[in-house]
Amino acid sequence: MTIVNPTVRNLQAALRSAFEAASRQQATLLLWFIGHGLSANGDYYFLARDSLESDAAGNAILDSQFAVHLAQTLKERISGSPGLDGLLVVVDSCEAAAAADAGARNWPALVRQVSGRVDLLVASDDGKAYSGCFTETLLETFRTGIPAGGENLLAADLLAPVARACKNQQPQHFSYAAGSPTPVADHGLWLVPNVTRARDAVRDRPDASTVDELVRGLHVTKALRSQVNAVAEHGYERLRVLLGPGGSGKSTAVALLVRPDLLGLETAISAAHIGAAVFLTGTSTLRSVTEELAVQLERRVALLSAAGEIEPVATVISGEYRKVTARLARALVTLGETGRTTTLLIDGLDLPTEHGHRDELWAAIETLTSHADFAHVRVIGTARSDADAPPLPSDLRMWRFELPMPGVGVVGDYLLRHAHDEHGEPWPRSSVTRALTAVDPGVPADGAWPDRPWRAVGGWLHARLIVQVDRFLGDADFAAGLPIDCLVRHRLGHLQWSLSGPRAEAVGLLITVVVAAEAGPVLPIDIVRRALHDLGARTIDEAQVRDSAVGLGALIARRRPGSTGEHLGVAHTALKDPLRKANPRKDISSVRAHRAIIAALGQSGTAEAAAYREVAAIRHYLGAGDPVGAFGALYALPSASLTDRIELWEAWLPNFTARLGPDHPETRRVRDTIAKWRTPPDPPARRGRRSIPRTLIGAVIIAIVLGLWGTCSRMTPPPAEIAATGSVFTTPPTDSAVDETEQLPPDPNPKPEPTRTGQPRSNVPTAAPPTTASTVESTTSLAKVIPIPIIPSSTTQKPACTPYSTAVYYGDVQYGKAVKKYIPFAYMECDNLAVVQLDDGMNGKAFSILDGECPPPQGKTECYLRVIFHPPDAGQFDATLKINQKNGTPRLKITLHGTGT
Repeated sequence: MTIVNPTVRNLQAALRSAFEAASRQQATLLLWFIGHGLSANGDYYFLARDSLESDAAGNAILDSQFAVHLAQTLKERISGSPGLDGLLVVVDSCEAAAAADAGARNWPALVRQVSGRVDLLVASDDGKAYSGCFTETLLETFRTGIPAGGENLLAADLLAPVARACKNQQPQHFSYAAGSPTPVADHGLWLVPNVTRARDAVRDRPDASTVDELVRGLHVTKALRSQVNAVAEHGYERLRVLLGPGGSGKSTAVALLVRPDLLGLETAISAAHIGAAVFLTGTSTLRSVTEELAVQLERRVALLSAAGEIEPVATVISGEYRKVTARLARALVTLGETGRTTTLLIDGLDLPTEHGHRDELWAAIETLTSHADFAHVRVIGTARSDADAPPLPSDLRMWRFELPMPGVGVVGDYLLRHAHDEHGEPWPRSSVTRALTAVDPGVPADGAWPDRPWRAVGGWLHARLIVQVDRFLGDADFAAGLPIDCLVRHRLGHLQWSLSGPRAEAVGLLITVVVAAEAGPVLPIDIVRRALHDLGARTIDEAQVRDSAVGLGALIARRRPGSTGEHLGVAHTALKDPLRKANPRKDISSVRAHRAIIAALGQSGTAEAAAYREVAAIRHYLGAGDPVGAFGALYALPSASLTDRIELWEAWLPNFTARLGPDHPETRRVRDTIAKWRTPPDPPARRGRRSIPRTLIGAVIIAIVLGLWGTCSRMTPPPAEIAATGSVFTTPPTDSAVDETEQLPPDPNPKPEPTRTGQPRSNVPTAAPPTTASTVESTTSLAKVIPIPIIPSSTTQKPACTPYSTAVYYGDVQYGKAVKKYIPFAYMECDNLAVVQLDDGMNGKAFSILDGECPPPQGKTECYLRVIFHPPDAGQFDATLKINQKNGTPRLKITLHGTGT
């Protein structure tokens, strides 16, 4: 909405309409005022077309009747907009500093009541704004971007360009969160994407915001530049690992390797040397890491192919590489054809919680840094060197670089630049020295700061937390040594004081939820909101979750802030225990928090929730005291082959052992299932079940007529039939042309055990055999009807008929080829197998049923279908398999996903 030359009344009406629309849509609102403004007695007035500056006698008559009192107007509008997801205000007029001053006086109380995040950018101080220079400079910066900026441009990023271009103006910036000025602007309140952000490895990827947060406002010292260059200069070492205690700046060093342009001219590396980078969290797995590396590397391959440096043909991978997927190997081998080295950055190798996942990552790194096919690959990783840190592999060749804690002088300079007192004035050197000495008594109270590392438990984390609560620290805090517990208590307490009502109550619940998850920005914001609702905070929306997250400052890490895909989490492992101690909601146990997250995962249908469920649901079930549910969640994890599934289960087995003990029934169940899968069974036809011959089925709706189940052991029931409707379908070739090397895995899932005393019942059903895949050519044939002999059934207790849904992923399949998978499902006696619906929206051109097998019903029976994916073109294809109960109620839904290449 744009209003040109409005009257006071029209402008007020337009503001009211804009706030109402933003509140209704729970959106962020941007207001941009361009025109004339005057101040009187510290109050700022924006002048409209019919505003009067003075009466007939020449006396100033600035008031709300003849002009827009900006601070008061915004206060009134914000108070009536509870759904507002942040406010951005840009003022390009003369004497605009008064608007900022009025905001400083009036907005904190308002933000306490309604909205937690406000950003204000004004064109000038108390002087003139000349010739529209401010707005023209901003628009030009939007067009050209800031190469050294982040993924998006914030209001704070524009101060320097305006100051350079508009010599007679002094732009100012304010940022509020939960009623208080913040030293760092909310990264979720951005103006436009940065069109010229440097082309680094993580551009447009989830970790781009992580890099931006690490380097925004960073002061690059000689020591930091020297450390980064020292790591970069050892390029002949295939594996380099930065070691250091928590808070020593390892992640920042990796971020600077991603963005070496921020180091200045004296650098030993460029962004082009870095092929891919990942920042690990507590939920990182080998699968998630290798997928992200492959995506970034494939993007690099596409760029080089477009530039003509490599041939645009698919590289053939011969053989398999231990713990390295074919997709990642193909990208790396292709890049090797350029003759350049490809460097991979992996930050936080100590962070994955399960040591099974850590071991897999190290095994993959060993392959990448020792195999001859990857001689051009270099890996730079980081890990903690604290006493409680996981040990590094002893037999792995690596070059180790010890990163020391930041120096006393470096931390002192940081506090001098960023710490302020309760009046907003910078800390004097004496106050900074007092803080340095309180944490490290070896620092002299007077005199020069020593040239040695600062002996603080948290290093840079400690310094950042001091800045976050600088105005609230008292003599008692300094006397106590400014421990992290004290700093966390101040930050959390002030946020609660700044809020009111349900929002203040929800802060403790938010802490409970994020502490239950692993460290790092791992929780999708939709899961956080739903978990808060489950714990009783039912009026909290996503905007208010963001308000609290920003209000917690350095305690919370955010990924892709301000977007629907935003993730939250505890910023550092060292903060978990202090947050537990400071949390006012100690009445909510961790078990209850885990159950709330599980409930949220069951309700959310977002892609982010599905991805989080895959890497973290098992951990939350174990944390909730539900090992049966954990086993079910493990069984539901998709895998491309039996080998992949075995490796996946072996990675999770140590977690079951650590949480439950080696002799717990569910631990034994996982261990025994792996052992059964490692013992190849006879083909299905030799196990007493007759395998269904390959039938040619591929319609939108496939009718499966099973006939009457036999109930008497002395009688053999009449044969059942599977019939396909339609005439011509895309199907695999004849029997002789189809690869039959795959085997149906044995039934690894014994009958479900009854829920044990003291354990909550799990809503996760036991899944069926794992999926396997093979590639076949596609052709066309007619449907036919196949008789199926049915073995008489025996009676058993009928379990509850519960709805169940899952997803199967086919991955990338070349056009003209096809991949078939076993799709296992648990058949219940309540199911109506007379009609099985397969809908791909293309009349069977992308997905079709090959054959299936189902023994007689015995309460709950493990069945399977083999479904083939044959992409008709390049692109993403989806389908849905549905089975209803006999009463017509939906019971089973399996979503199929595949990509044609």
